[in-house]
Amino acid sequence: MALAEKHGAIALPADQLKPAVLGATDGRGADSVLEVVGNEAALTFGIDLVRPFGSVSCVGVHVKPVTLLGSDLYSKK
Repeated sequence: MALAEKHGAIALPADQLKPAVLGATDGRGADSVLEVVGNEAALTFGIDLVRPFGSVSCVGVHVKPVTLLGSDLYSKK
């Protein structure tokens, strides 16, 4: 955590993360999201945070089936 903070990272509670990302990006959403925990909820949250035509890289190991809606992936506005 200290190393992340040294580089400017700020830990936020989950309920504050989306408003903070939208505020920092003039409402667009994150250009890129990195999901590293291998959890469906984290991946879904990352997809929600990314801007339309942004990128989500999933390096977490998902050991259970993950259900994603195509509309969440391809129809963001």
